[in-house]
Amino acid sequence: MDHRQESSPAFRDSLRAFGWRPRPPRYLILGYVIPLVYGLAIYATVWITGLGDFQERSLVLLGTRMPFVVSLVVMSLTGLLPACGAAMGEEIGWRGLLVPGLAKITTFTRTALLTGMIWAVWHYPSVIFAD
Repeated sequence: MDHRQESSPAFRDSLRAFGWRPRPPRYLILGYVIPLVYGLAIYATVWITGLGDFQERSLVLLGTRMPFVVSLVVMSLTGLLPACGAAMGEEIGWRGLLVPGLAKITTFTRTALLTGMIWAVWHYPSVIFAD
């Protein structure tokens, strides 16, 4: 028997089976800019309505105090790689393995509801206990 048949689904397919192909750079740029835009829209709404306040803080990096805008850019860029790693793991798990596996054994509606519920429960701790 071929050992690939015995292995888990994660190892049977190539990365291309997950839809990983080079894409035009504009999609990478949009993928970075769109969350910044809707995040800014949400924060601006909170600040304008008074539901939250804006405390300008500067970042001290290597003994140098940076202006808020510079520190925001530095933190955005340094936070990007770890976030991409976590997001990649989720995408492989949820959409690469869980959704196709459920779709083989149940209906579209059940697949959508089950993955939605699992996703929600998985993320509740980070939503509830976020600072």
